[in-house]
Order: sequence, then structure tokens, then C-alpha cells
Amino acid sequence: MRVLLAVIVYILVIFIRINIIKTPYIDENTKSLIFIFATLLIPTFIIRPIFNSNVKDLEPLNYKELEDTIKLPKGTTLYTKKSLFNNGIYVKGNLTKNSIVIDPVLIDKLKIEELRFLIYHELAHIKNNDITKNQFLFALSYGVTPIILILISRFIDFKTMSHLIAYIIISVVIYLIVILLYFLHKRKRELACDRYGSSYTSSEAGTHALIALQQLEILKDTKLVLFSDHPNLHKRIENLQNE
Repeated sequence: MRVLLAVIVYILVIFIRINIIKTPYIDENTKSLIFIFATLLIPTFIIRPIFNSNVKDLEPLNYKELEDTIKLPKGTTLYTKKSLFNNGIYVKGNLTKNSIVIDPVLIDKLKIEELRFLIYHELAHIKNNDITKNQFLFALSYGVTPIILILISRFIDFKTMSHLIAYIIISVVIYLIVILLYFLHKRKRELACDRYGSSYTSSEAGTHALIALQQLEILKDTKLVLFSDHPNLHKRIENLQNE
């Protein structure tokens, strides 16, 4: 349904761009910018949902000792597959059907309690509809915000070049702040999912699991924390120990 809606919206943008749908209050330059931003969002709203729904290349987990200790919500299945991008464990799916995919390396290297922590972490993402929310927040941050700023500029009478430059600088700052808030939300979401995972296991299991992920080079700290999806390891362990 979301893919269909995204396709319809994109078709409308195309019709506006080539003037099949008349929009007298939007000039040609603005139409071009809207079309460019809409095109950049295709991977998020069309390609990625199709990829997320595909489970043909996944193998059932078949780890009864682990599966018996996990209470999965309706429509959620555990799978295993070697990760091409060294993700370790991740969620695929939509609002009604989800898959948690675990790299075989984790199954071999981690204890059951550590695996349970990671699975419940991913279940928190499913429970909170984080895949869908992230798609909309990404679109809002990277696509909608600049379009709004450009549209606002059309109603401002820039009497001097300095006024125009000032608006451009303010717009860039606003855009940067919105993107920083987007990444801040993602990091806070990860901490919340860690707490959820530890509530079904323990902070010790969570700590050991995160350390193991770093040792396997699945978790990698970055100096650009403000633009990172995940908090650094120290922050995540501190978050668990404060539970």
C-alpha cells in the first residue's frame, strides 16, 4: 500500500513538472527542484519497501533452544543469512509482516542470552514501527524541508542581495538542524531499543552482546557522532547500566 501511494505521489510530481497538472503559483525552477527531491526519495519509498518484503533468499533460523525463549509478535519470523554488509542482525518487512535476519556468525559466537537481547532489540523496532517512521522522517528531513524553504522564499521580497544571502544562510542552518535532529532521534531510538532488550534479558547480557558486536567489527564507533545512526559503544553500555 505504501509503495502504491509513493508511486501515485511521484506520478503527480511528474505531471506537475511537465505541466499536465497546472500549478500557476509554482514556477519552473521550483517544479524542477521538487522533481529532483522526489526522485532522490525513490529508494526510500519504492525500492527499499520492495526489498524489505522479499524473504526468498532467507533461511529459517532452526535454533529451537533459542526460539523457545522468544515471544514473537504475530507476523514476525526469525531467519538467518550471511550479511553482505556486516549488519549482524536487522529487520525486514512492513506494518503487518516482519522478518528478523541474523548472521550465522552471531549464532556461532554469541550466547543465547546475548542473542535474545539482540532479538528483543529488533522486536522493539518492530513494535514501534520504526521502519515506517524512519522512512517518513528521512523524507521530511532530506526532501520536504528544502522544498518548504524554497517555496517560502517565493513569497519573500528580497530587496537587496544581502537579504537573499541572509535567507540562504538561515535556510542552510535550518536544514542542517533538521538533519541533526533526525540523527539524534535515531540514536535515542537505538538506546530505547537497547533498554527494551535488556528488560527481557539483563543489562549484563546487553553489554556483553554489544561488546561482542564491536569485536566482530559489526559495531564501529565514529568520531562524527552527530551524524551517526547509532550511539557509540560507551554511550550504549552506560545507557544499559543506568537501567
